[in-house]
Amino acid sequence: MKLWGIYKRFPYLEYRHRLVANLPQNASLLEVGSSSCDRAKLFKFMRPDLNVYATDVKDFSASAGSEISFFMADITKGLPEEFENKFDCVTAMHVFEHLAPRDYDSAIDAIKKVLKQGGTWYIETPGIRSLFFPSFSLGRKQFHCPLNFYDDPSHVRPFSKCGLYFLLKDHGFEVKRTGTARNMLFLLSSPLLVLAGILFCRRLWLAIGLCNLFGWSVFGHGVMLRKERNSSSDVGVS
Repeated sequence: MKLWGIYKRFPYLEYRHRLVANLPQNASLLEVGSSSCDRAKLFKFMRPDLNVYATDVKDFSASAGSEISFFMADITKGLPEEFENKFDCVTAMHVFEHLAPRDYDSAIDAIKKVLKQGGTWYIETPGIRSLFFPSFSLGRKQFHCPLNFYDDPSHVRPFSKCGLYFLLKDHGFEVKRTGTARNMLFLLSSPLLVLAGILFCRRLWLAIGLCNLFGWSVFGHGVMLRKERNSSSDVGVS
C-alpha cells in the first residue's frame, strides 16, 4: 500500500500508471486477464473516480472486493454484449503470451467491441529479452515467479516492440507508443534488489531487479480509430 501511495502521487514512474492517471474523469476501465484483481485495485486506488471492471477465465470475484466489478469471460470467445462500446480503456497485461497466434484476431475483436471509439488499449507482454534471462532455481519453492520466459509452462511466445506495433496497427489502432515496460523506482534500486534477492534467497526481489534492469516486458499503447480491421492491401512493410 505504501508503494501505491507513491504511484498515485508520481504516476510518471511507470508508463501504464501515467496512462491511467490521464484518463478522462469518471472513465470506465476494463482489465482483461485480471487474475486476483491486484492491478485493478491499484488503478481504483490511484483514480477513485474510475469505473473499474475486471475479467478472467477463472472466478476471482472473491478477490475483487466491492469497488471492482468482476465477471468471468474467455477473451478468445468474446465478451458479454452488455459491455459493447462501454470502456474508455482496456488493459491486457501478460495475457497474449498465453494465447495461440490463431486466437489473436478473436481476442482483439472482443476488445475492440467493448472499447469506445477513440478508446485506449494497453497491452503488455514478455519481450524477446525474456528468452535470454537465466532460469534460476533460487526461491522457486517459496514463490512462483518466472525469470526465463519458459519458466512458465503456459507461455506460448513472446513479442517484440515492433511485433506489438504491427499487432496494434493491423487491427485498426493508432499506435501512440511502444516500449520496454519498466518501473523507474525499481530500475533505480535494481542493483540493491538483485543483491538482496541473492543474499536473502528472495526470488521476487531478484526478479524485480533483473526485469527492470534489463527489460523483461514490452508494451504497446493504441487508440482505436475504427471498428473494422484494415484490409490486407492496407498492410505492408517496406
